[in-house]
Amino acid sequence: MCLRNFLKLKIFSFIFLSYTSYGQSCYCKDKKELSSIINCEKYYFSNGNSINWTYDCNGSYLIFENKEGSKILFDLEKELIELTGRLGYTYWQEFKNYFMITNKPSSGSQPAEYILFDKNSGEKIKYLGNELIQNEDYVVFVNFYGDDFYIILFDKNSNQLKQQKLPAEIIDKSVENSNPLYLIEIFDSSMLNDEKIVLEFKNSKENNKEENIKLEFSIDSFKDMIDLKKINTISKALKKQKITISFDENIDPSKLDIKMIDGLGGWHTTIYNIFLNNELDIKSLPKSKGIYKLNINYGEELTYTEIFIYLGKTDYEELQFNFYKENDRIFCQISSKISNELNKEIVLNPFSDEMKELFEELKKIELRDQS
Repeated sequence: MCLRNFLKLKIFSFIFLSYTSYGQSCYCKDKKELSSIINCEKYYFSNGNSINWTYDCNGSYLIFENKEGSKILFDLEKELIELTGRLGYTYWQEFKNYFMITNKPSSGSQPAEYILFDKNSGEKIKYLGNELIQNEDYVVFVNFYGDDFYIILFDKNSNQLKQQKLPAEIIDKSVENSNPLYLIEIFDSSMLNDEKIVLEFKNSKENNKEENIKLEFSIDSFKDMIDLKKINTISKALKKQKITISFDENIDPSKLDIKMIDGLGGWHTTIYNIFLNNELDIKSLPKSKGIYKLNINYGEELTYTEIFIYLGKTDYEELQFNFYKENDRIFCQISSKISNELNKEIVLNPFSDEMKELFEELKKIELRDQS
């Protein structure tokens, strides 16, 4: 094997994850009791679009429908079908231009997560995190991006997202002393009105007595997070059949490199360049089942990788990548129609020193080959 391929293979490694398939009919002759568990009645939004559960013997499916057709927002495989409404996507709440879905990662005590969707298209807009508190005008979430911690404020009336960064030193100390099972448990209490948010953190322990710290934020101090309407518009401009890539004005698309890698190493690794040199390539989307790695690079500065698996053909796959920059960091909301592993919001991180050295070696080899 040549050194160039060896270095590339060293960059891309693989692990195994899971996948679910789907169908729909709202009936299963082998499990007639499902009719008392799953309510298939449609809920109609104010704009006439709808959302509802349906099922067959292979699984249950949450369907969004508008005048252009329908799409599956979430599904549970047949082994988990009795948990419909208690696991994964469970409830939804309607707002002026959007709807918010509650996602339960487990059927136990793990805190629910919340995801914002566009009410016209059914497209996923943003992963919001865990809910802290809400009132008639606002919903407050806490979101953790690696070492960064944010309070996200959703204004129900203006349909705007705003955020406030939390001090890392308070978070770290609270985690160290309270040893929470889930990060949201570091909050002892919260208060919200039209003017401010007050958060109380479980913090330091002195003389075996716990001492909490309170932080107060005015609503006006929250900074605009993203322009939801602007991102939706850009997304339509770059849509090409099964792939949609959007980005705000702070992202340089010429630096984006999105690829999928197929193979377990050795001689049979295949690289699918989904987005390269500012061009989408729909033909590069994998066609068959297998283990894949999604790799996103932003120049030679930032990177992200995710391992996932396709257990069937990718004919029904629809991928969406929504890039935006805030607080000098680049985020991406990823959405996949048939791979749950890809349905998440991620942050691109700097390359490690080892990776930088590998890139330098690749450059030297390419220059040597050209001479």
